[in-house]
Amino acid sequence: MNPYEILGLPPGADNGAVVRAMAMALREGRHDAATLAGAQRALLTTDGRRLADFCLPALPTPKPLLRRSEHPEPEPFAPPRLARFEALAAQLAAEIAADEAEAAAWVASAGCAEGRDDAPLPGCATRG
Repeated sequence: MNPYEILGLPPGADNGAVVRAMAMALREGRHDAATLAGAQRALLTTDGRRLADFCLPALPTPKPLLRRSEHPEPEPFAPPRLARFEALAAQLAAEIAADEAEAAAWVASAGCAEGRDDAPLPGCATRG
């Protein structure tokens, strides 16, 4: 086991942290005194520290995967700009409907209703 793991220290801890971790580990009884003393000795000497640093894993230990039942429920996705977009789309649809109704009323009042080509008024296209 790596001396850092035995003493519960992060890599690169200074000598003072090693001594404090040794005292705390002895009080808590995590390992026997010989194992703790060996870990402290390794981290307080230059060669021992180099060996401990060399033996550290290159990547952190991966966390265990969660079971499907342990996964938190995902939050529903609602982009904040989507509500504004929907409001603008509804406003535009209302304006288009009003314009179409106004155009239909103008066509009906001008006598240019579909199927009537007998009223050649200005602005009305005649069929023929």
